[in-house]
Order: sequence, then structure tokens, then C-alpha cells
Amino acid sequence: MSGSLFEDEVIELIIRVEAEEKEAAQRLEDLKRERGALQQVLKSYRARHILPPLLPLEEEPLQTNSFKDKSYREILVYLASKNRGYLKGKEAIRQMKQAGIFPKPDHAGGIIYSVLNRCKEFTKIKPGIYKLVTEVTEEDSDVRD
Repeated sequence: MSGSLFEDEVIELIIRVEAEEKEAAQRLEDLKRERGALQQVLKSYRARHILPPLLPLEEEPLQTNSFKDKSYREILVYLASKNRGYLKGKEAIRQMKQAGIFPKPDHAGGIIYSVLNRCKEFTKIKPGIYKLVTEVTEEDSDVRD
């Protein structure tokens, strides 16, 4: 036997740590493959259910002046067109509140969701997310804001 008992124990510990390192590296590779597979499943699910990608609205603030003579419906159509035809209700309400468009901001949610659910331009694709279907003229729309 070469060396002391202490040296033998340290060498044995080094070998054990190297084996654990190898196992950890393999586990990391397995986790990366699992993550990739889950991301692919999510992408396929969204494509199959026609869900938009995650949708932050354009972050440029709305200017109150430019919407002075516009209806809520027209503002919502504008916001959806700036976001690839999709509209997230809460984000639209937040932006419209920040722009001071509502005379009573506490009623904003009820107003906007009523408009979205009644007008022909939007289709609800999942709770709180709407898709701009078509731009209907004021004469064709049976909803007046």
C-alpha cells in the first residue's frame, strides 16, 4: 500500500466527487432536453388552439387628444391593430385609463368588456383575449358607444 490511510481516503473522496460531477452533468443534459420538449408541446398547443403569442400591448402611451372624437370601439380596434390583431382586455383598460379616456375610471372594465363582447369586430378566443376579426363600418355596427 502506497501512502497513508489519510491519502487513500482523500483519493476515494475525489473519485466519488468526480462520479457525482459526471452524474450531475448527465442530469443537466436530461433537464435541458425535457425543457425543450415542454416548450415544443406548448408551442403546438398554442398553434392548435389559435392562441396568440404572449401579448404585451405596444407600450407607447395613448394620446387623449387623438381619441377625443372616437368611440370606445374605435379605440379598441386601433389598439388591436397595433398588436397584430389581438387585444388583451386588461392591458387595453390599463392604457385607456392612463390616457384619461374614461370619465369614471372605476367603470372602465364593465364598459370595455361590454363593448368587446357585443361588437362584431372582435371574437373572444379565451378569457380576456380577443381577436380583431374585421373592421366593420359605423353603419354596419349595431353597437353604439
